[in-house]
Amino acid sequence: MTIKLVFPEPEHPRLSPLGNTEPGANWYLQSTRDEARLARQAVNSSYARFPDKGDALLDKLRSPNEIFHTQALDELGVHELINRNVVAKYEERLGSPDFSIYRDGTYVCGIEVASILLRDDWAAEQYKHGRIADKLNAELLLDRWFLSFEIVSWPSNREPPLGRLVDWVRTELARLPTDLAIDPQHYTPPEATYRSKGVELRFQFFPRKTDAPERPDGRIVGTGPMIGGFVDSKVRLRDRLRKKGGSRYDLQGAPFAIFIGLQDPFCTLDQIIDALYGTEQIVVPIGPRPISDESITFRRASDGFFGLSKERPEGKNRRVSAIFAGRFAWHRPESLRSNAIRFDNPFASTPFPSDIISVEHTFSKVDHGSNSSSMEWMPNTPLQDGTRPFS
Repeated sequence: MTIKLVFPEPEHPRLSPLGNTEPGANWYLQSTRDEARLARQAVNSSYARFPDKGDALLDKLRSPNEIFHTQALDELGVHELINRNVVAKYEERLGSPDFSIYRDGTYVCGIEVASILLRDDWAAEQYKHGRIADKLNAELLLDRWFLSFEIVSWPSNREPPLGRLVDWVRTELARLPTDLAIDPQHYTPPEATYRSKGVELRFQFFPRKTDAPERPDGRIVGTGPMIGGFVDSKVRLRDRLRKKGGSRYDLQGAPFAIFIGLQDPFCTLDQIIDALYGTEQIVVPIGPRPISDESITFRRASDGFFGLSKERPEGKNRRVSAIFAGRFAWHRPESLRSNAIRFDNPFASTPFPSDIISVEHTFSKVDHGSNSSSMEWMPNTPLQDGTRPFS
């Protein structure tokens, strides 16, 4: 049997980084950096164990479509985390989760994989910035100055004249001083603003070390776009989970889990907990006595994917036994099995087996007797042992 390589070693060397708008798959297809070589080896090794049907996952892994590519890498990573003492079937039939898990021929549980990406408007902003940066990097030599820029305005119905912009930046660079004595305490970088037919870009220029050698593959654009605002990862994660919540799948009465592939860098541990168990609220007592630290308590709102509500007094989304979350770094294969965290549903119809997916930490319900229980970390809280979740 011939084992298919997802990404063979490139025929021609390429040490330059990917362009800002270049498909992520090109890193595996073309880059000859050490990190890319390690990632290729890890992906190829993992795919050799993957139960692909008709090369469905193979095509997505190689796809120039970033969503297909990243989702496929997450699915491949999850399969690596599934313990080898069970059989995992991929997209077994219509209505099945991504993975149907069998032990000794008996269906045990199902696992669905869902990737959460950067929010759409921020991704669009990154893409706009990346198109301009790629053009400047391709046309301008990195010599004495780095530059950064901010998109002040860019009408959605207008294509910026990139050729004209390059000429304008080249002229601005020529106006900058050739010899510059810099006092780091009082230095202000030169600025210039480009305006054309509704497009406005604000540039800053930063001097390069005078003794640094010229690099033909060097990038003149030194930084990426400034994106920011209200982080809504928990809201988008909760919406994503509701669409994957189990009603669309034939679960055969068995446990069911969703694995979240964290492609959104802003989806932190706190965002995940708020999405699953409800937004944290501060309860301050009202009364004549002064407020003290001891009188302030915390609770969770009823807006979580799990929890109780008036409509669901027995518990929400009980068909979902647990949520797993992880971020895969294929150039560090040793990290694949030390990255995932498990979050249990305290009101699940059926608990998820503990020996299906390897995890470092679990957030689970602990009974204390006398009808008392709490959600606690086991074996300990992430960060407590010095590990960084999702790093």
